[in-house]
Amino acid sequence: MKLLIELLTGDLQPEYKTTESEIYAGEANLFRSGISIGGKLFLTSERLIFLPHKFNFNKKIEYIELSEVNVFQSITSLNVLNNTLAFTLENGTELIFIVNNIEIWMEEIERAKKVVDLI
Repeated sequence: MKLLIELLTGDLQPEYKTTESEIYAGEANLFRSGISIGGKLFLTSERLIFLPHKFNFNKKIEYIELSEVNVFQSITSLNVLNNTLAFTLENGTELIFIVNNIEIWMEEIERAKKVVDLI
């Protein structure tokens, strides 16, 4: 299974702005219009970037500026698993990601967001 995930997401690499650097990355599923889209989520010093893997029909890349995130939280999925990141943006858009290592994601996003909010 790990080999399959690596085959699907291993070559996914976003284009970064010259002003940003990668902080953390991992496999993720984005829920868009009730459909789970597999890919890779990247946290940079300025944004979250979701790149869908090549086998998805919906290949839209999501760019989320940390400065536009009003609320982010960890929520429980299926009333059992603590692996869901939920974001509410300034414009009211809500985004849901399923990730591994939720604690690391939460810590790193909080740290990066504090820096962005100071600027």
